[in-house]
Amino acid sequence: MARQRSQQGNGPRIDPARLDTLPEPLRPNEPLDVAVPTDPLAAMTSAANLYLKAHGTGREHVVAKTEDSVLVDFAVEVWRLEKRLARAQDELDAKSRRALDASVNKLRNVLAKAKTEWRDPTGDAYSDGMRSVRALVFEPAPDLAPGERRIIETVRPAVLIDGHVAATGEVVVGTGEEHAADD
Repeated sequence: MARQRSQQGNGPRIDPARLDTLPEPLRPNEPLDVAVPTDPLAAMTSAANLYLKAHGTGREHVVAKTEDSVLVDFAVEVWRLEKRLARAQDELDAKSRRALDASVNKLRNVLAKAKTEWRDPTGDAYSDGMRSVRALVFEPAPDLAPGERRIIETVRPAVLIDGHVAATGEVVVGTGEEHAADD
C-alpha cells in the first residue's frame, strides 16, 4: 500500500504524470505517492526512476541506462547462444536440441516481456547513414554486383528496447567490386 504525503508542510503531492514538471525537488527520504507495479523488476526500476526524478538529482538516466545495458548484454548473449546452437545442431542429439531450444525460447520470452529484441541484419542491403548498425569492415565480395553493398556478417546485433535502438549492431559489409572497362 502506497503511503500518502500530507498536503501541508511538505510541499506538493507527487503526480506521476507530471514528474518532469515538478516545481522543486523533494527532500530526501520523503515517501512517494505512487502505485507500485506487481512485477519486481518493473517495481524496482519504476521506484528508482521516480525517486531520482522527484529528487532532482539530474541523474534520472542512471537507473534506465543500467537496466538497458543489462538487457542489451542479455539480448546479445541470447543471440550468440542461438547462433552457437545452430552451428552445433549436427553434434546434438534430438532430445538435447529440443531442451536447448526450449531454454532459448524461454530466454527470448523474458526479453519480449522487457520489450527487448535484437536484429541480425545479415543479408540486408547496406547504406550509409544506417542508424542501427556500424560497419566495422568493408571487404570485397565477388558474388555481389558492382557497386552493391550488403551486410555479409553480423558481429553483434542491434538491440532495441521498446522499439528504440539501445545498442548499435556491428557488421561486416561486402562490396561489389567495380570492374575496369576492357581496352
